[in-house]
Parts: sequence; C-alpha cells; structure tokens
Amino acid sequence: MRKIFILAAALAAAAPALADTPDPSAVRLNTVHADGAGCSRGTASVDLAPDVSAIAIDYSDFTVNGSDSPRVRQTAKCIVSADLAAPAGWSLGIAAVALQGGANLARRTNAAHVVTAGVKGSAQRRELGRVSLAGGFTGDYADRFETPADQIIFTPCEGTKKGLRLSTSIGITGEGTMKGDAFTGKVFQYYELAWRQCAPLPAAGAEVMQISLPQGIWDGNLNLCVDLRNGAVTTTQSGTAWPGFIDATVVVATADGSQLSTRISGPAGAAGGQLDGDWHRVADGAASLVDWARDGRGDAPSFEGRVSGRKRCLKLSDGGKTRQGPVTFTAQWDLTRSDW
Repeated sequence: MRKIFILAAALAAAAPALADTPDPSAVRLNTVHADGAGCSRGTASVDLAPDVSAIAIDYSDFTVNGSDSPRVRQTAKCIVSADLAAPAGWSLGIAAVALQGGANLARRTNAAHVVTAGVKGSAQRRELGRVSLAGGFTGDYADRFETPADQIIFTPCEGTKKGLRLSTSIGITGEGTMKGDAFTGKVFQYYELAWRQCAPLPAAGAEVMQISLPQGIWDGNLNLCVDLRNGAVTTTQSGTAWPGFIDATVVVATADGSQLSTRISGPAGAAGGQLDGDWHRVADGAASLVDWARDGRGDAPSFEGRVSGRKRCLKLSDGGKTRQGPVTFTAQWDLTRSDW
C-alpha cells in the first residue's frame, strides 16, 4: 500500500497544500464496509495515510465486461462506508480524488469511471470525478479532480465518529472491458482529505435553558418536538384514534434571559412553527418536568424527554382520554457544556 500512496502522490503533485490536520496519532480508521458488484467480499482494500491526509482504496477484482450490442450498457458499482475516529472539534471532507484503471474498448464503445461521495449525517452527495473513454481506447488511464473549497461536504462537528460514504461506478456501452491497470492489476482511488476545526461554542448565555407552553388548548396524546438544530417545532399524535388538536404558544428561554416564541395551531401532526434565532450551538442535557397544570379535566399527564442528536422532544400524554382544556407547562434542561 505504501507504493500506492507514492503513486497517488505523484498524481496529486500539482495540488495545493491541505489545511492543518489533527494529531495523526489521535485519528483511527475504525470500520470499513464495502458492498456492490464491483467489490466482492475481500477485494476492496482501504488504508489511511500515516499523516491522515488521504485515504487510498484499491479494488483487486473490479472488472466490467461490455456487450456485443452497441446499445446495451453494463455497469458495476461499489460503495465503501468508512468510519474514522477523530479528536473532538474536528470535521473532515473530501478535497480531491485521483483515480486510475485500465480499459480495452472496441470502436463505437463508450465507457466511464465515476466517483461520488458524501458524509454520514448529511443527505448531500457530490460527484467528485469522472473519466470518460471513447471507443478504440486501449491502455491505462489516470486523472485527478479537485473539489472547490466552497463545495466540500464536511462531516458534522458533533462527536468523534466521522463517517464517509465513497461510491465508485464503472460502465460500458458496447463491446470491451474496464479493469485494473497493467501495472498493479487493480482499479485504484486516492481521496485527499480536507480537515477543519469547528467553530468554538458560544457564550453560555445563548444556550437553551427552558421550553414552555404558557397557554394552550391540547386534545389527544401529543408529541411535541423542538429541534434545537434549527428552531423547528413539530407535533405528532400517538396512541389515539381521534384527531388530536393543538392551539398553543411555545416559548424558549435562553440562559441570558432572552425569549423566543411561536404559536402552533391545528391538527397534531400537521401543526408546527418556527422559532427564530441562532440554533447552531446548543448544549447537551436532559429535560425534566418543572410544572404542569390544566383545568382539572382528564388524567394527570405523563412526561418523557427524548434526546436525538440535537433534537429535544417532549412527549405529553393525557392518559388516552379525549379531553380539552387550557394547559400550562414548563420543562427545564439540566445542561452540560458540549465538548463537540
């Protein structure tokens, strides 16, 4: 694999220097999973460069044979999921990719070697590089593609587990073969990593301390969720057959005394709102019920605080009885500072 890194470094010789990286001794390639017709079990090898500046993948049996028909396309694909452990406060993405392979194509045959990538925690995917070959090509090919800095998809800042999803597709329309190069017999890709440090946490005054419903009408088992990543307020209903309804004001108070509010009204599941403000940094913590009151009708409610990522969801249940009435409610967060 050392030879592979040296070869790829030659392909990337014209690349600009990468940004600072975390301490290499604190970064590990933990788990790798390869799946697809282009990488049968045991044929994909994944290695992290000693200086954590790149990941190299070679495929020992990534071969695609074309068809006698010039209109039929044969394609094979491989998706590699790689999980890295990195120090808190770092995020990474793919800055560039170098790729190489071999081909033997008949006349009027077209072929392509395409690389796309994304990160776990984001729905975004981006094509990183594409080598297109025309009919009559025989030999090895190699190229390098750089991603503009403002288009790099970075892993989320939270946590120390950073996941990459790297996809390779090779296809032929017509007669011929796409395979490994003549020197190694392998299809090879070299991903240059971009590392960046996450922005520091804000002052504690910006952190959410309390979520409350100072007034409202609520009917049915209600799940109320305030997403502290973006301030979205959503509702769902569970455990009942009748259509629940909510008409309430949701108030969020921060540690510096500021308050943000939104009104949500309508059927549970359809009603929602948006809290304004900066939702980029929120402390970790668990919710506890501080106060609850209603007009006396219905059972005493049960309460559950649920944390999912940076979502803070409050599940309020009236015991399954269809009763309406004014509601006041306060939940206090037991906050701890996030360490990213």
